[in-house]
This record gives sequence, C-alpha cells and structure tokens, in this order.
Amino acid sequence: MPPHDYLLRMRVKTAKQLLASSALTVTEIAGLLGFSSSQHFAASFKLYEGKTPTQYRCFAKEQNGLHNGKGRAARSRE
Repeated sequence: MPPHDYLLRMRVKTAKQLLASSALTVTEIAGLLGFSSSQHFAASFKLYEGKTPTQYRCFAKEQNGLHNGKGRAARSRE
C-alpha cells in the first residue's frame, strides 16, 4: 500500500470516530484532519466508506442507538 493511501485511510478512520462521537461539523472535521476542502474530504470518505460523511454520521448514530437499547423497538415502548 502506498504511503499516501495509508495516510488517507488513517484520516478516514479518524473521521469515522469523530463523526460518530462528536458534534463537530463535517467542515470542521475536514479541516482538523488536514483536507484541503470539505468537498475533497467528502469525496475521499465516500471512496473508502461507500457513503458520504453525513450519511455515515446518521448510520453511526442509528447503530449507536440500537446498541444502547434505544433502537426503534425500545423507542416505541417509551
């Protein structure tokens, strides 16, 4: 694996953690991880993850809710 590819994968991995656990905007995460623009970040993220950062954030929050017993079934009982 070329060094650039490895670094990009590591940046995307860090982005996934931030998207799932922080309230930072996609633009803030892009800047924090050194992407030249939020568009470049989104394109790179989608290349490796198959979804945009915003789609991933929604997916991660939904999964987190399911793992914490707050899934659809649990919510319907509240």
